[in-house]
Amino acid sequence: MVVDNKVTTERLDSTQYTMDGLKAYELIFGEGFLSSGGVHTTREFLKILDLKEGERVLDVGSGLGGSAFMMAGEYKAKVVGIDLSSNMIALAQEKLAAGKGFAKLPGVQERVSFKCEDIFKSELEDGSFDVVYSRDAVLHIEDKLTLFKKLFALLKPGGRVMISDYCFVDPKERAHSEEFKQYLASRDYFLCPLAEYKGLLEQAGFENVEAQDRTQMWHETLKRELGELDAMQEEFVNVCGQEQFDKNRKNWVTKVARSAEGEQTWGLFVAYKPSA
Repeated sequence: MVVDNKVTTERLDSTQYTMDGLKAYELIFGEGFLSSGGVHTTREFLKILDLKEGERVLDVGSGLGGSAFMMAGEYKAKVVGIDLSSNMIALAQEKLAAGKGFAKLPGVQERVSFKCEDIFKSELEDGSFDVVYSRDAVLHIEDKLTLFKKLFALLKPGGRVMISDYCFVDPKERAHSEEFKQYLASRDYFLCPLAEYKGLLEQAGFENVEAQDRTQMWHETLKRELGELDAMQEEFVNVCGQEQFDKNRKNWVTKVARSAEGEQTWGLFVAYKPSA
């Protein structure tokens, strides 16, 4: 996903987001998707976002392109997707060119483009987007305040941002397990509590910031995905191998437990740039 210089393209492409790893994730989330719930949560969140035809959207951490294709095809928005993983951008561009998944919807080819770049170094024009959208990608960025200031600048006056992201319970209120700490370090995840996340958006200049705790939705989604993974074990192993199956199943079992206990949470954030 899109990150600052603490995580590089090379590290992303050689660890969590290898081509084999992306193939496995796509079997779980659905073609073109890399975030929790795949098309189901994307469709629900896009209804909240209420895109209008012709609006210009920046998809930060656009992954395999599923959300971008949906926004362009179903809402007729113009979408620029950026991601620091060259593997993801290559696959997204391949899907766009071949019309795979939601990329087959009318008009998507003309309305979607992708860039492999770091959001902090991007030369995108300030005040040029109506919407900034990001799904489970900001978790890779440690300096969230600087990121949110960048997103604020990229938006037109009155523009809006929607972000879903992993969060966690404040360690001052409840100590994190050693397993969870190791998980965060191994994934290069920089999480914070829901309230802190909201406060950072406000510090960046956003107003009417809404921070929704979607952990219960995420927990139910994880359980459904785990059941689907078990049901397609034979297919999954044939495509991705036993090692990928075992690794992903263990990851999902652990996330189901963490979300049930409240150690790891999931937030949905919507905020607005004041009108001029």
